[in-house]
Amino acid sequence: MSDKKSEDKGKTVPHKKGQKNPLKGVETMFKIALRNHVDLSAIADKKANTMISVNAIIISIVLSALFPKLDSNPFLFAPSVTILIGCFVTVILSILSTIPNVTRGLIDKEEVEEKKGNLLFFGNFHKMELKDYEWSMHQLMESKDYIYDSMTRDLYFLGRVLNKKYILLRWAYYTFMLALLASIVVFVINVSPYIGTTTDIDFEQMNGVGDLF
Repeated sequence: MSDKKSEDKGKTVPHKKGQKNPLKGVETMFKIALRNHVDLSAIADKKANTMISVNAIIISIVLSALFPKLDSNPFLFAPSVTILIGCFVTVILSILSTIPNVTRGLIDKEEVEEKKGNLLFFGNFHKMELKDYEWSMHQLMESKDYIYDSMTRDLYFLGRVLNKKYILLRWAYYTFMLALLASIVVFVINVSPYIGTTTDIDFEQMNGVGDLF
């Protein structure tokens, strides 16, 4: 009787026809969610690099082309300063969105025994000794619940990082847009005294300012 029970225990119970394996669905869910988070992080970094490059070009043009002509064309001073400040703030926000979070890089054995440490992210174990990390990974692989909990924590903290990235990127875009609008408004205000007068602005005769257009 005991031999029959042991044989039945060793056999795998086949799934009924049409019945799906729930574990496979959970693993697929984690795989897709983690891949989406990684893709969104890469998109955010590309957007930040684009903003940095565009604003760096604008800053270089303003400093090299407009600033040398401000003495003879004072109406360009306020728009130039406005766009420069906006571009500097945009670059700073874009850089902040790409800075990685710094973690202590060490998980205690107590955390592993209590199944609280996340061993799937390098920032949590890069200061651990190899033997301690191997022991911790064996503890992780022996518990299905610990694996799923670790993947859940990894997914959660990836979402927190993405939230920070996209908030900073949103403010960078807003700052860049407002800087462009403000510089245009300031330029129009400075030029408006010339509008409607008998003397029109001749950009070709303003000491080379026409070379910029």
